[in-house]
Amino acid sequence: MYLFFIINILMVLLKCNGELDGSCGVFTQHEYVEVGSDVNITCWSACVSGSGTVFWTLNRTRVSESLSRRINSTHTVLLLPHSLLQNSTSMVQCHSEENRQILGGSIIKYTVRHFSR
Repeated sequence: MYLFFIINILMVLLKCNGELDGSCGVFTQHEYVEVGSDVNITCWSACVSGSGTVFWTLNRTRVSESLSRRINSTHTVLLLPHSLLQNSTSMVQCHSEENRQILGGSIIKYTVRHFSR
């Protein structure tokens, strides 16, 4: 699980190219997630002034803060367990705590892995 967390952070840092240009967004490791797998999602909140604190919603319902980790002033990672993903398609959004603005979102789609013989 920690390996996915580290890969996700590296992926975000590579996209940022080390520059804080005032952008915001949500980045997922994969668009499709195998049924039963957990999901790591990163919120990039460089466009938010002040503390940059964020919160997450899943299908428009607020997600527990215990599932979210702030990496630095502009990056927060949501470790979303598969038990919360009840539907085959779920919408995850990152919001600014200060003004409730949606900073970005992603659609998570579950897929069943097919093995060839």
